[in-house]
Amino acid sequence: MNQATISHPLFQQLVKEQSTIIDLLAQLDLCENNDDLKKLSLNLQTFAEIQHHEKEERLLFTTIYQNQKIHEGGPMCSLYFDLHQFENRKVKVEQIIGRTIKHTHQQAMLLKNRTPLVIPIEEHQSGRDLLAYILEKVDHTAFAINKINLELYKNIQVNHIKKEANCLYHMCAGLLSKDTADEILAEWIKDT
Repeated sequence: MNQATISHPLFQQLVKEQSTIIDLLAQLDLCENNDDLKKLSLNLQTFAEIQHHEKEERLLFTTIYQNQKIHEGGPMCSLYFDLHQFENRKVKVEQIIGRTIKHTHQQAMLLKNRTPLVIPIEEHQSGRDLLAYILEKVDHTAFAINKINLELYKNIQVNHIKKEANCLYHMCAGLLSKDTADEILAEWIKDT
């Protein structure tokens, strides 16, 4: 197998998009009122959640899930699993939004066998649900509370991006052929 590497253009594209997400998150410090928070939240929802995370799950994770090695267990990214268990943001988000995180059908399939994809999927959906909650409540909630909630979203994303860049993408590169990575990238770009 002509294996993909972390320097493959697919992973360069993903890291570039993550950089854009970090830049958007930095704008939180400039927000002075609920209108600013709402605008930023809408931008994050469009770019981070729809254009990046949704495609990541649909194109990359679904392909990785088909590789038997992802189901074998072992030490892949165990440090991040430990941190995820210790600092599980999903529980915090569920407390704030007052309900259990709801996974899509596709996410439920990917979560079924408890592979290393569980962590990014839970973080994606926790962030997605928190952002939807913020947008639903922004006009009826104090600015300070909305900002605290968006700070939690920011914290989830910053830590999530570190995990993906330092672990998950390396693992994915090791599970993809160069040809498959090329196909995912072509679909990714076509879908932009």
